[in-house]
Amino acid sequence: MAITARYLEISNDLERKIVNGELQGRLPGVIRLTDIYHAGQSTVKRAIAELTKKGMVTCDSTRGTFITGKRRPDNHYGVICLVGVIFDEPQNSSFVAALNRIAATRGYSILQVADITTFSQLRPSALADLPCDGYLIVGLTSELTASLRRSGKSVVALNCCEGIIDGVSWVDFDWQSVYSELFQHFRQKHYRRIALATYDNRKFNFRDKLFNYYLKNVGDDFNPDYFYGRLDEVQLHEKFGHNYREQGGRLLAEYYAALAEEPEALVLHLSHEYIKAFRMHWQDITDKPVPELFCVSKEDIAGENMLICDYHDLYCQALQLLFDDLNNDGYSQAKNSLSRVRYHFNS
Repeated sequence: MAITARYLEISNDLERKIVNGELQGRLPGVIRLTDIYHAGQSTVKRAIAELTKKGMVTCDSTRGTFITGKRRPDNHYGVICLVGVIFDEPQNSSFVAALNRIAATRGYSILQVADITTFSQLRPSALADLPCDGYLIVGLTSELTASLRRSGKSVVALNCCEGIIDGVSWVDFDWQSVYSELFQHFRQKHYRRIALATYDNRKFNFRDKLFNYYLKNVGDDFNPDYFYGRLDEVQLHEKFGHNYREQGGRLLAEYYAALAEEPEALVLHLSHEYIKAFRMHWQDITDKPVPELFCVSKEDIAGENMLICDYHDLYCQALQLLFDDLNNDGYSQAKNSLSRVRYHFNS
């Protein structure tokens, strides 16, 4: 007779209680479960990890572990909710129309919700009440995930989400690969003073991930002065209004120009507006040569070095993951996918 591992016994028992409705809301804490099952904390944590993989619970490091169940909603709407806006108009309408054509081949249509902030701050369950079957979300939080999963609906997270919420399918841009390729370009040019600037975006650990990519690739030439991750987009916008990107570019130009040795190359993990402002202000304040500049964009811009994010590919991959889950009678295992970042070197 096969012997079932203790953590699987605990996981199976908890799953049975969740499905039967004996457990609702939050899962008892780890210490409480160790008392109930007379097991060690590592065994209980492993059991919870199994439930997370199945979508039965959603873990939050500060709020606890939410029970999300495995129930599918009775209603089928034929609607997928797209939460967040990537492009300005009229490009946004064209983008959503393209996704609609893809969704229509599987019997679905796209409903776009522009702003996730209202739902996440006021009442997360409001998003779960929308007449739809699943969600593609930029800026997903664990609390919102728990609310959506309790409704039995499918969720796929997009962009800056790699590993952020256990048990949730996600699609992200493959920054690790493109940064490796970018630094190969720098090595071919024999650059040693390579700088990187980005937003102080810690919500999804994205700034730290970029720093790790940078540190890994720059190697022995690492200089902490060349990494600038203190730009606060919200504060810049509050202070300078719609002109905030130009002012951000000015701040970066002043910072790097003041260094004893200016960078030979500078990657602005920021939008193209920063490059234009940086170049203009740099030439105003110093005679030092302008570093070779790179920026991130949704499209190729003539004459610039670009890291190009293909959002159409990102969302097409996310739709496929969502379709896979919707076609499953219960929750499928969380899946992950990476969208390749293209690059264009002008020089």
